[in-house]
Amino acid sequence: MTMIGTKSPEETKDYSFDWSKDIGIDVIPNALDSVWSVAPASMTIEQSSLATNGTLTTVWLMGGVTGEIYHVKNTITTTAGRVLSKVFRVLVVAENFL
Repeated sequence: MTMIGTKSPEETKDYSFDWSKDIGIDVIPNALDSVWSVAPASMTIEQSSLATNGTLTTVWLMGGVTGEIYHVKNTITTTAGRVLSKVFRVLVVAENFL
């Protein structure tokens, strides 16, 4: 599990996974085949989408409690029937400094 970065409670930020190394020439057929979840539930998913190339998934996260680390999980199902998951962590900070 990887720490991707930080965000403040006020921000809505997008995060993506590139699945091309995991699935090769296989594809994720549509947005319904990419499911996102976040825990704890005090951070919410604003929207999730699938890029047009069929191997990139994106989620937009909003909210969160300062000091809390959130686990964000993406589960995909490919055209060939593979079911794969990846998880990353996001730390919510009071202010997101450069």
